[in-house]
Amino acid sequence: MCQEMVVETVALLIIALLPGYVGGLCTTVPLSRWQLAPQGDVHDGSSGSHQAAVPGTVFNSLIQDGDVPDPFFGLNLKAVDPKQFNVPWEYSTFVETSLLKDRRVFIELDGVNYRARAYLNGVALPNLVDNATELVGTFRKFVLRVPDSAKQGTHNDTHASLNITVERPIDNWSPPGNNSTDLAISFMDWNPAPPDSSMGLWREARLVSCQQSEILLQLANPVVTSKVDTVQNSAEVTVSIDVVNLLGGEAADSEVVCDVSNADGHVMQVRAATKRIVNTTLTFESFTLTGGKLQLWWPWHMLADRGGAGAPPLYGLNCSVTSTGKTTPVLLGNRLSTKFGVREITANLTNNEYLQFYVNGARLLVLGGGYTPRLDLQVGSHSRELLFLLTRSKVISYFIIPYHVLGRFFREATLSENSTW
Repeated sequence: MCQEMVVETVALLIIALLPGYVGGLCTTVPLSRWQLAPQGDVHDGSSGSHQAAVPGTVFNSLIQDGDVPDPFFGLNLKAVDPKQFNVPWEYSTFVETSLLKDRRVFIELDGVNYRARAYLNGVALPNLVDNATELVGTFRKFVLRVPDSAKQGTHNDTHASLNITVERPIDNWSPPGNNSTDLAISFMDWNPAPPDSSMGLWREARLVSCQQSEILLQLANPVVTSKVDTVQNSAEVTVSIDVVNLLGGEAADSEVVCDVSNADGHVMQVRAATKRIVNTTLTFESFTLTGGKLQLWWPWHMLADRGGAGAPPLYGLNCSVTSTGKTTPVLLGNRLSTKFGVREITANLTNNEYLQFYVNGARLLVLGGGYTPRLDLQVGSHSRELLFLLTRSKVISYFIIPYHVLGRFFREATLSENSTW
């Protein structure tokens, strides 16, 4: 008999705050028109302002701005002096003061590498999680709070200055065991390391301006688990979501309402009440999809064998917060919207102690390969489509994708594949 290994199905969900969404109680504005320059006096000819490519690394901005010749041609990469990245580089842009006055304001950074500090009108912006003004980590996501002191002196002007300084990770890996090396991305000998160590604002940045309220909540980290019964053509689906009280302390009673829909329209509405939210994970009551309402997610090469065509079906998840008390809560970003697939992945050990995977009860043969991004971390539509075409050729059925590429890979992918990471 086979030794069973329980593998819980988790549908990975990426939160998508709608760019430029205005309405409700919060306004979300993408931050753009960035300028980039090394901080301080750099005596190697690299000083001066550049158009910054955000999202993107510092090195990518210099390439896009024409300051660095094509590093993929000839020996151009060797001509790039890595010492110019040993100093902090500063991103700068402006925000409209109308978004600041009498508002609760936050700056969302979806990907920073490796150390950074953010300033609005010269005032340091603290991280919501630990109130620290130094942001540290490899391709981490941060939400920064804009204190009232950063809004002062801007009411007579139309714009306020936003500056973010970034620093590369320290990589003194030799000799092994020294304590000055940061936990960051490494590169193999066949994949040249970028001269800036991938420092910069790797993903999007946005400003969220909300009306004043005693309660400000954020919905985050939605997870969907599915238990599929292919005999009965049904699936038991459970949704859970983190509810975060951004202002601290106790919040009034609230209710989170989520609509689940497929391509044909409305399917289900689930509700979960919260009592005195501080920070909690809500798990909604499970619901069952059957018959025409059930559309299982299958890997691309298995979808065609089951009468499917095109991209595997995805369900929409749209969540909002309502009040069950006297005070109406404000939801950062107004709502949470994302998509997920209903499928169950399990595995067991065969008699020969090989690991056999199953998707919705059907055996899956896993063939794999590696994927390495460009050294400037630019992910273009052309290279992405080639990657998917290679997958669809059935040469391989999955790619091992570096962690820091996942968010953009999810967000930009127009074809749904069987990808593993």
